[in-house]
Amino acid sequence: MSANKARSVLVAGGTLLPLARPVVRIDPDAVLDVVVRASGPQPRPFSRIEDDGITFDFERGRQGRMVLRWDGKAGAAGRTGRRPPDSVPRPGRYG
Repeated sequence: MSANKARSVLVAGGTLLPLARPVVRIDPDAVLDVVVRASGPQPRPFSRIEDDGITFDFERGRQGRMVLRWDGKAGAAGRTGRRPPDSVPRPGRYG
């Protein structure tokens, strides 16, 4: 299938769906282009676990969590816990 063709995705109402452009591999300095789509008028928050991808520190609870929210008009992102080294929050797009 051509990279320019649209693909359908079935998503339950009340969902925040983060979508990233496909990449061949993730380098330590990689920056992903992520677009977050909201399904329904009041989607539930979305949580994403962050770890360094190298150690097993997550087994001891050493990890971060990013939470995305959408209130129907505006989006917000927040973080809790320990962020992986060199993890820099970047503004995203909501739609």
